[in-house]
Amino acid sequence: IFRMDGVEQVICPAEAVRIPGGHNLENALAAVCLAMVLGVEAKASILTGSEKNVLTVPADAVNTGKDNTFCYVLEDGVIARREITTGISSDTLTEIKEGLKEGDLVIPKLQEGLTEGTPAKSAPAADELGGTP
Repeated sequence: IFRMDGVEQVICPAEAVRIPGGHNLENALAAVCLAMVLGVEAKASILTGSEKNVLTVPADAVNTGKDNTFCYVLEDGVIARREITTGISSDTLTEIKEGLKEGDLVIPKLQEGLTEGTPAKSAPAADELGGTP
């Protein structure tokens, strides 16, 4: 079901679609709706999976290298690169299946000039100090 300007509800056909990674979206709303009016914008979200009680990190903390996926963490006062295995993700969060544990200090976005092995200290996030990030 789409909700669009000027149209209460439009029911659209669905079809199976293969997406990168070999996943198949069976019976998902993935077809372009023929009933849509040209020039009208619409947004659709398709929930392809969900998990509860899993470890997640901000999506921008996940880096993809040539051969692996990794995060930067603060470990013993230095920035360390940690290989990870990811699960499902959204535009804001990514599930971590292996490589991190609860309580690890993940660096969401490595600032320019900082690299693995650079000494660093943790500090409260701006929102914890009453400011904005």
